Amino acid sequence: MRHLALALTLALISGPALAQEAEPPGFFERGLGTIMGQLFGGEEPAPLADALRGMGPVLQDLAAQVDDLRHYHAPERQPNGDILIRRREGAPPPPPLGETLQPDPDQPQIAL
Repeated sequence: MRHLALALTLALISGPALAQEAEPPGFFERGLGTIMGQLFGGEEPAPLADALRGMGPVLQDLAAQVDDLRHYHAPERQPNGDILIRRREGAPPPPPLGETLQPDPDQPQIAL
């Protein structure tokens, strides 16, 4: 009898938790939903696959450029919103830029 009373009490206590509304999606969930909606909204899978295949070499060059995260300090946010990731002193020099990361001389330069 005691087990039945305990089980019934636990079932009644957990009832309101089931009736609670789910939290609205947060900032990241909404942003991810927007991005996924734009990616998959109007495009067929084939053009998306072609675009991802084209991005592969760029992502490989970028991953090689970062090399080991232990060679970098934690990111710093500047008052103007810029984010700096400084390389640690004594770290080996970064690898050379891959072909896909070379600047395009035909593109206009950004005035700093």
